[in-house]
Amino acid sequence: MTLQDKFSIIIPTYNEKENLVILIPRLKKLYPASHIFIVDDNSQDGTDVFINKISSRFSRILLLKRKGKLGRGSAVIDGLKYALKTAKTQYYLEMDADFSHDPQEVVRLLEKKSPDTLVIGSRYVSGSLIVNWPQIRRTLSSLANLYIRTILKIPLHDFTNGFRLYSQKAARIIVGVNPAEKGYTTLSETAYILYLHRFKFIEVPTTFVNRKLGKTKISLEEYLKSLLSIIRIKQNYRH
Repeated sequence: MTLQDKFSIIIPTYNEKENLVILIPRLKKLYPASHIFIVDDNSQDGTDVFINKISSRFSRILLLKRKGKLGRGSAVIDGLKYALKTAKTQYYLEMDADFSHDPQEVVRLLEKKSPDTLVIGSRYVSGSLIVNWPQIRRTLSSLANLYIRTILKIPLHDFTNGFRLYSQKAARIIVGVNPAEKGYTTLSETAYILYLHRFKFIEVPTTFVNRKLGKTKISLEEYLKSLLSIIRIKQNYRH
């Protein structure tokens, strides 16, 4: 895949206008043929006005505005549904707007694309780097991923980083199942769905930078509570 090839980018947002002002032009410069889908949870910072304005400057930028803060995971699922109907590209990238996911690293995921593979930008493989994260956050994240891997038995090191490339086949399977989880746990659920469909997993190294602009969308308490749903995921997909 070249940088001129078409693919879709799904970006869930909530009060991310200050990030999008920088991110969208950067993505369009790097990947001019990309379709960018902003899935916004009714932000009050003028995100919708900005997207409508910038869409006249760049082509293939679409806004899906939801009625409230319904969760990152469900935002990505809704984005995939919309993109599958609208863009019909062969690959769909999921990323955050806060620059924890570097636009220049998108090509790393594209280079590993395959119809039967989920490609993940992983913080826990050789060559990866985590910047500006407190040690307690690193420790909790590492333990959380170990816990999820132990329960779901998927050969992954990073379940909780939403920097992923799905094939059209994977996207259709996911939206067909319609995951029950709504928050960050959706990342684990979608991985488990694809695992049960015998998909392969490739983790590529990434530099993960703690957000500089805006506020984090998930509290530590919410993050820890979400781990309890991993057992529910395993039970829901028993076969």
